[in-house]
Amino acid sequence: GWLSGFQAGGDLTSPWSPYAGADVRFSQGKTRFDGTIHNQVPGKFFPFQSHTENTILNLEGRLGYTLGSLTLYASPFLGLGLHGWMRQAEDRKVGYDEWYRWCYVAVGAQFRGQIPPLGFGLKASAIHTTLGEVQIRGVYSWPILLALSQTWQYEAELPISFQTKLYGLFWVGYFRYLPIGKSDSQKTGRGEIFVPSSRTYVWGNRLEFTYFF
Repeated sequence: GWLSGFQAGGDLTSPWSPYAGADVRFSQGKTRFDGTIHNQVPGKFFPFQSHTENTILNLEGRLGYTLGSLTLYASPFLGLGLHGWMRQAEDRKVGYDEWYRWCYVAVGAQFRGQIPPLGFGLKASAIHTTLGEVQIRGVYSWPILLALSQTWQYEAELPISFQTKLYGLFWVGYFRYLPIGKSDSQKTGRGEIFVPSSRTYVWGNRLEFTYFF
């Protein structure tokens, strides 16, 4: 399905100097669910199709070092982040809500080059999740909190820009591979409950307006 949202942030970049950057991302939208529902009474799985409303928030800070000049440089970095994803079932008869959240450490680099007035670049990072948990609401009369196992995720961005000395217009294509680890299990009066591992693929485009100072 389609998600719409915004991203805002900043990067402090100077030749042969420490690098610092931070971003906040927010998106919302409806996606299609095509899977199964586990009925705990007979212990069987049944096909199920519906939609979910999604709300996603990501906060990230980065520190590194910039190598090169302002026309061609690379900034390797180490980042810390927080990710939250709320999935709300549209079908309230059998569907339920899941609230995923985890912290992560990112290792990556961004590369930028200019052939005035055009610019190009690449940003890539490997992300290790930790302290992950998922809260399940709507299955029982109380929320269930389960710990998620750690996993590796990956992101890449390809920015192309038109730049002047003070302003820039960027088109950014991006891809994110976000697997989520299996949760631990919790026994209830009606059986055992857990969240299996899953994989999320995100393709997208951003149009950015940038001010240089």
